[in-house]
Amino acid sequence: MRLALIAPTSALEEFASQSNGVHLVLAPVALRDVAYRDFYRKRADAGDLIVLDNGAFEFGIPLPVPDILEAARAVSATTVVAPDFPKQNWRITVTAALEFATVLPKRYGIFVCPQSEIGDVEGWLDGFEQLRAVPRLTHIGMSILACPNAFCELTGTGDIELNRLVATAYVKRQILSKHPLGATKIHYLGLGHRLDLIRHYDIASSLDTSSPVWHGWHGISYGYGFLPGGKLALPVDFGAPALPANDLRRGVIQSNIDTLKKHAADSEIY
Repeated sequence: MRLALIAPTSALEEFASQSNGVHLVLAPVALRDVAYRDFYRKRADAGDLIVLDNGAFEFGIPLPVPDILEAARAVSATTVVAPDFPKQNWRITVTAALEFATVLPKRYGIFVCPQSEIGDVEGWLDGFEQLRAVPRLTHIGMSILACPNAFCELTGTGDIELNRLVATAYVKRQILSKHPLGATKIHYLGLGHRLDLIRHYDIASSLDTSSPVWHGWHGISYGYGFLPGGKLALPVDFGAPALPANDLRRGVIQSNIDTLKKHAADSEIY
């Protein structure tokens, strides 16, 4: 499983450059931060896969389509996350993705992310299947928002890893066993607090996360492979000033990245 490491702009060269040839680029940041845009455009020129996210995680709804298209041009995106709508009826996301495919220039691939209302497992699965009909589809996203939203009533918890493990099992049994993915890949959007469980994300081609960098930025180490205090509620500050050259947190961040890479290497494609 390839990792896309997310970091503040001041740390992109040092830490995000250690991603495995794939990057998740946040459209809201790309639209306002020239240095951020420049870094990812250079990675695109080097042949890396650039996934442009649409802002739904940050704002609860995606950015307007013209803003998404502007950000895609600015970072030379490879594939673009179609508008998706967390906690809303699954059909809304399917309809939006199909419409998006009609306006997105053909040089870009399309990345889709199934969504559903809270507790609607069947709706999430129906959305997953129907989104496979989107033209130029490159990836289907398994989101740290969407999977707990859909499966929380079934599992009795909002835990990210448990719900994504259950979602993975459902996808494997009800969808992939009958209709293999072919060239389409599955990407896991975000990481929870249990690194030791991502080895079971065995249908994942890639996963993006700010966790190793942002927790290390606050002096938090993965330790035994998990975050004892859970995930930080504090969102990434992409404008955070660079860490001083002799700052011990640099070592914590690097250790976190190395630890995560070891766990990711244990995950095998289904």
